[in-house]
Amino acid sequence: MSADDNEFKLILYVSFPNRDSSIALDFFENMQAHCKQFGYTNFELVVRLSQEDSKRRWDIDFIKEIAVGTKGLQKMWVCGPPNLTETFEKAFCQLQEDNVVTRSQVDVL
Repeated sequence: MSADDNEFKLILYVSFPNRDSSIALDFFENMQAHCKQFGYTNFELVVRLSQEDSKRRWDIDFIKEIAVGTKGLQKMWVCGPPNLTETFEKAFCQLQEDNVVTRSQVDVL
């Protein structure tokens, strides 16, 4: 597969309190660097380290922006602690009511 043949794109959002408590963050960062090095555009990493930076919280408005702003969204999987999954579930319910996503596009694990 050449870099121009990318039909699938994985956007991975990961959030940890800090780098020391992260799981597989080095792997994800190396994967992103590898893809950039070889011109692949089918993988994107978005990292939030809540104790180390002042990036915006992943609240309902942020989730809506992701869902609306992601062209060709086919599937979204969410896995995390209960407070995160509850926030995502509430956002997806609202997005379904607004006809932005369908239930088949979203799995909250």
